[in-house]
Amino acid sequence: MVLPLFTYAQSTYEYNPAYFAISSEVDVANVLQTGEGNGYDGTIKVSYRNEGFQMGLFVESFPNRDFLSYGAEIDKVINKTGRINYLVGVAISLINRTTERHTVYNAPSIAGNAQIGYNIGSKFYIFTRYEYRRRGDLKFLYDASGSDLWVSSGFIGISFKI
Repeated sequence: MVLPLFTYAQSTYEYNPAYFAISSEVDVANVLQTGEGNGYDGTIKVSYRNEGFQMGLFVESFPNRDFLSYGAEIDKVINKTGRINYLVGVAISLINRTTERHTVYNAPSIAGNAQIGYNIGSKFYIFTRYEYRRRGDLKFLYDASGSDLWVSSGFIGISFKI
């Protein structure tokens, strides 16, 4: 059943140089790890892509840790006309987070991103994304500094092209 759908999706792919998309992605480590505080960590993104770049607005929610982040990103699109695309970019965001001892509002965050994606047909795009983020909330919540403020994450997601 899946093979015919995948084959059909590949045969219907046509290159579109510019489009809007709605994406959903999850942090793989937080979904797979067990233990207190882990669970669903998801991001919803609305973006615009053309031949050279992608820019978007996003919201990331991690309810088990009372974590909410919202921001904007811009990425350089590499290999823009093929089925497989590579993106590198930066994101800026604000983080709201609550722990047993503290609440932090609008802590600044900056991240570097690298993404590999595959166009399935003309409407869908699946991807994996690596993020290395400086998290301002960690300074306020745990008095972290230096390299302790930097966190890496891996996401998998799907985009629907509008």
